[in-house]
Amino acid sequence: MRHRLFATFVALTLLSGCISTTAMRGLKSGGTTGLDARILYKAKDNCPEYKVVISEGKLSYFGQHNYYWPEELSLCIGELKKVKFYEKFQPNKLNNNSLELFVYLADGTLVFDANPNNPNIINYGARIFLNLEPKQIERNISTLENFSTSMARNISITIYSPNYKELSR
Repeated sequence: MRHRLFATFVALTLLSGCISTTAMRGLKSGGTTGLDARILYKAKDNCPEYKVVISEGKLSYFGQHNYYWPEELSLCIGELKKVKFYEKFQPNKLNNNSLELFVYLADGTLVFDANPNNPNIINYGARIFLNLEPKQIERNISTLENFSTSMARNISITIYSPNYKELSR
């Protein structure tokens, strides 16, 4: 009798999509890191790439603020990318545990949770002004006071300049 109940439970769990190989992720979610991030506005071909790591903090998934898996992407100046954030500690059910945000890099400014139609709108998302240091860390970033799809709290963003590897040697 116990074996039948266990087999029924496992079968229902597999059918509902709660167990998946992509549900167990490492530090980076498998969907949008590096070259897989969807590019909406393409920059020039020989543009230096900034490396952006978005970690810590909470995002709003269907009205609840929860932790997410850190993301790492590379951006050129003038480029808008769609990045998919996955909720931490949740089984990978269809699409109800992911959130798609837009990250935009303009001259001297990184916009987290940008407006996809016009990323230059000032009161949308969070703006980070870049400095001349090779590594810049911004903490406690929030998009609660602006128009935002993520309603982010305490986000930590690390920005590496294109010549960071040369300077760190």
